[in-house]
Amino acid sequence: MRQSTLPVAPRKRMARNLFDPWGLFLAILMIILIILVVYPLVTVLMNSFRDDTGTSGLGGFIQFFTSRYFLRCLVNTFVIGIGSTVLAVAVGIPFAYILNRYQVSGASFFFLAVSCGMLSPPFLGAFCWILVFGHAGVLVKLVNDWGIALPSIYGPVGIIIVLAANAYPMVFLVVSAALKRIDPSIEEAGATLGRSPFKVFTTITLPLLLPAILTGAMLVFLGSVADWGTASLIGEGERFPVLATVAFSTFTSEMGTEGGLSAVTSTLLLALSMGIAAMMMFVIRKMNISTDQPRQIPKIKLSRGSHFLVQLFLSFLVLVTCFPLVMISVFAFLQVDASVVTLNWTLDNFRAVSSELRDSLFNSIVLSGAAFVVIVYLGSLVGYLSARRKDRVTSIVDTLVMLPYFIPGTVLGIGFVYSFGAAPFYLTGTAGILVLAYIVRKLPFMVRTTASIVTQIDRSLEEASLVLGVGPVRTFFKIMRPMMAPGISAGALLVWLEVFNELGASVVLYTAGTVTVPIMTYRYAFSYQTGSASAMGLVQIVVTIGVFLLLRKFGEKQSLPAL
Repeated sequence: MRQSTLPVAPRKRMARNLFDPWGLFLAILMIILIILVVYPLVTVLMNSFRDDTGTSGLGGFIQFFTSRYFLRCLVNTFVIGIGSTVLAVAVGIPFAYILNRYQVSGASFFFLAVSCGMLSPPFLGAFCWILVFGHAGVLVKLVNDWGIALPSIYGPVGIIIVLAANAYPMVFLVVSAALKRIDPSIEEAGATLGRSPFKVFTTITLPLLLPAILTGAMLVFLGSVADWGTASLIGEGERFPVLATVAFSTFTSEMGTEGGLSAVTSTLLLALSMGIAAMMMFVIRKMNISTDQPRQIPKIKLSRGSHFLVQLFLSFLVLVTCFPLVMISVFAFLQVDASVVTLNWTLDNFRAVSSELRDSLFNSIVLSGAAFVVIVYLGSLVGYLSARRKDRVTSIVDTLVMLPYFIPGTVLGIGFVYSFGAAPFYLTGTAGILVLAYIVRKLPFMVRTTASIVTQIDRSLEEASLVLGVGPVRTFFKIMRPMMAPGISAGALLVWLEVFNELGASVVLYTAGTVTVPIMTYRYAFSYQTGSASAMGLVQIVVTIGVFLLLRKFGEKQSLPAL
């Protein structure tokens, strides 16, 4: 038999080329994602065509669209979604434009304050506003003694304000990033033609910012219609129903049945979220505006009067943004007697929740930590492959990974119960189902941040390694992963914030043995246990920020840029 005349090294290289480890990895991952993402959604959709007896038909949809209550729920969802989006965009755009185009004292502080405000989850913000403006709120009681009646925070206006206060920093960050990429010569050309700064902004800058504005608006709208905690607290449950709260309430009332109104409501909420996301992304792609920045644009100096007004405006926004952090920190140490807050400082609130805090904090750290590790490692790989490989399987995996980002947490949780509660999985009530839900929901954050950094890395070192016979897997871990470190660090920070504070899916999937800190905080807040809710909320914020700073410090030690 003839011996091969190829040298040993080329033969090994050829064998590596014939075997595609990334292709195998993506194929396996695609199957897993179909089970964890597509299967629950299909199950929810199928159950929406069954009533609570298991009979197939359109009875659920007919009942929904012929009921004034459910139609009001649908209208309410649009009202808070559109209202909070408009308000967040109206606040976020001028905030971003002022800080990026004008000389403002303390600009770094304002950037930091807005970022810190995002560390507080929306439902905690809602609870803090209730502490001040609720039925027994501090300010409400104070002005009532003076014979002054304040408008109620409960209802659509309150929900819109609280959601917008929590979401406008997202618009601010997206628009700020877009402003930094705009070619300054375009704006300068408008100014040299004699146009006022306002005219330059409305006719030149604003059209260039439209893709970023629409992106921010889409994120705010999706977050608002899916936000279960804020609508439940400020909407006072059934007094102002929206799709997210009704999906949960009907699900809990239908436990043990094969479907019904919870599946119908979940399907409609899913269709609304996916439809808005698809429409926005289509419009953004059609715009295709190039914004490559060749140089830094000089900032405009304000007059003394204008600078004072700008400082006043920005300070007010920062106060609103950081309000939940301040209020939680204060109320956690104040004595509360029969829902009446006194000025007596105490640690009784922490003693009252000590037993629940120990168990829920342990659950949160273990469940969030397990999901965090999987998301960081898996997301880094998928982000790298998403940016480097352009084939059908990679495209399908990328779509499946991003799909849960547009799915409300309550819908995903309900889908998990329908899909994995019976044979052959039997996961309902276990810690595993929560970890899987966290991974599926938060994986998109890691994938997108790492993919964005990979697109900025030159392929030459990677290609040189492959040419020298180093396998693709080893090339990734030895060469690409160190170069991806900034994106991995940024993604890890964002993932931790999202995972530890997750509430939407958790509230559907948790049991007595898997209660987390956000769940306990919500339960105390919903039952008007002000002191206990404040203490638990403060622990939630402290742990969130503490681990966030530790991760950031670790990133700096690994020579990663400060975030």
